[in-house]
Amino acid sequence: MPSELPLAGRRLRRLWIKRNLISMICGLALGSAWGVGSLLVRGSFVPFGLMLLYLGVCQYGLGAILCLVLGVILESALLFGGVVGWAQQRLLRGWITSPKIWVGSAILGWGVFTVAIFNFLVSFSYSPGGAIASGLIAIAAASGMGYVQSRHLESAIAASGRWFRLHVVMSVVAVVAISATELLGRPLGLSFLGSNLLLVLAVPIYTLLTGSLLAELTAQTETAVLDPAE
Repeated sequence: MPSELPLAGRRLRRLWIKRNLISMICGLALGSAWGVGSLLVRGSFVPFGLMLLYLGVCQYGLGAILCLVLGVILESALLFGGVVGWAQQRLLRGWITSPKIWVGSAILGWGVFTVAIFNFLVSFSYSPGGAIASGLIAIAAASGMGYVQSRHLESAIAASGRWFRLHVVMSVVAVVAISATELLGRPLGLSFLGSNLLLVLAVPIYTLLTGSLLAELTAQTETAVLDPAE
C-alpha cells in the first residue's frame, strides 16, 4: 500500500460516477467524430475495416460493406475505451499496479465488446449462429477486461475478484436483455428502439455498479489498514 492513502469509499464513488459519465460522453463524442471522419474523409476505413474483411469476420452474409462499417465502429470504440480507461486510472492511482495496462485493457475490452454487440444485433434476425458467436465474444471481451483489471487491483485490494465477477454478470445480463428485447419487441416493431435504449441505460448502470463496488472494496481495505486489529 502507498504511504498516502488514495481515494476510497464514498468520495471515490462520487468522483467515479461523475468522471466516468463525463469520460464516457467525451469518448462517445470523440469516437463518433472519428467515425464520421472515417466515412467522409478516409473512405477506405483503413486499417481495421480491411483487417476485419481479410480475417473473414463478415462470414454470416453481412457483406464487405458492413465489414468495413464494423471497422469504423471498432476504431471509434477503441478511442472510447482509451478515454474511459484513462479517466478511470487517474482515480485509481494507488490502488492499481499498472495504469498503462488498465488503460490497455479498457481499450481492447470496450473495442471488442462494442463490435461484438453490433454484430450480435445485425446477426440476430437471420443468423442465429452468428448472433450466438457474437454474444459469446461480447461476454468474453467484457469478462476479460474485468479479469485483467481485477489482477491489477489485487495487490492493494484483497477481494478484487469481485470486480471480475461483476463484469461477467453485467456482460451476461446485457446480452440476455438485448436478446429478450429483440424477441419481445419484434412483433411490435420496437426491437431496434428497445435495444438502443438498453445500450443507453447501460452507461449509468455500469457506472453506478462499478462505483459502488469500488467504494465498498476500498473502504474495507482502508479500514483494515487503519485498524489492523480488525
